[in-house]
Amino acid sequence: MPARLLIRESHVIGQYRFAEIVIWQLPGSVRGSSHRYKYRLAFVVDEICVLRFDNETGKGDHKHIGDKPSLVRVHHAGAAGDRFLGRDRGTVRTMSSVRIGISSDEETRVRMLDAFKGREQGALITFATPELLWKVITPKRWELLRAMTGAGPVAIREVARRVRRDVKSVHGDVQALLRSGVLDRAEDGRVVFPYDEIHVDFVLRAA
Repeated sequence: MPARLLIRESHVIGQYRFAEIVIWQLPGSVRGSSHRYKYRLAFVVDEICVLRFDNETGKGDHKHIGDKPSLVRVHHAGAAGDRFLGRDRGTVRTMSSVRIGISSDEETRVRMLDAFKGREQGALITFATPELLWKVITPKRWELLRAMTGAGPVAIREVARRVRRDVKSVHGDVQALLRSGVLDRAEDGRVVFPYDEIHVDFVLRAA
């Protein structure tokens, strides 16, 4: 059985604050762990991981707290994480589409727990409120996401060329999307939106 990506979610709770949830189900346990899940659960503020739980191979289940020497600058795993697991575990089934929508903290927690039971949840970028979604993904940033969908890692200058905007303004929007957990940074410094299609999914109800 190949490794199976059960959930990859960025849950945005503030303009530059998000929780990252990535859980894989593996054919066997990771060295140092007694279960078949490889995971990364992180709370990120302005691209700094202040709290992370994971089970890196050989270290077992552990946590990193930001006020200790384990503080690290986050370069989101995205496609790089898939390649790492692919080298370690052979064939990997990844997610090519992402669902963007609104989610409460409780709904996100339930999805995480369901993933730890082996139930596939998909790839998601969720926002705590509709207002936060519109604040983070402005019309011009939607345009950037559309231009980057299916493109793989690209330089900011290339993104600017695709949307026919000046590099400086695109750079500002890209940085805002990186800091909010919407975009990933590739190992070589380029930026990536690691999906081939976007599904927008939310319901607005009367107060």
